[in-house]
Amino acid sequence: MEKIEKRRRLVWIGGSLAGGLILAVLISRLSLTGQGQPASRLISDLPQSAVSEPSAPAVYRILGEWEGRLAIFFPGEPFPEQVYEVRLITLPQEEQERLSAGIPVESVAALSRYLEDYTG
Repeated sequence: MEKIEKRRRLVWIGGSLAGGLILAVLISRLSLTGQGQPASRLISDLPQSAVSEPSAPAVYRILGEWEGRLAIFFPGEPFPEQVYEVRLITLPQEEQERLSAGIPVESVAALSRYLEDYTG
């Protein structure tokens, strides 16, 4: 259970750092051009890609590990929604590490692909 909590904290810290970085960039942008211009003017000065690209996709589920087996978690939940009979030790080391860290899954279709890959 400590592994799961540690993983959740790392995901939360990563999200916080990303948000802080975005905020820092916006603040520095305001500081550099801030000569009394309204915020709408500053946003219009940003490249179109910075304004129109969506942020990171929402996480639908987390594919991970529970007691050495493949499991699906709701984001932010410490206990799995479902546990499979697939033992991580039977997978390549790289996959074991990815699953131990938690793989964010963005949709039902992506989850189905992962499960098909791991469960055969």
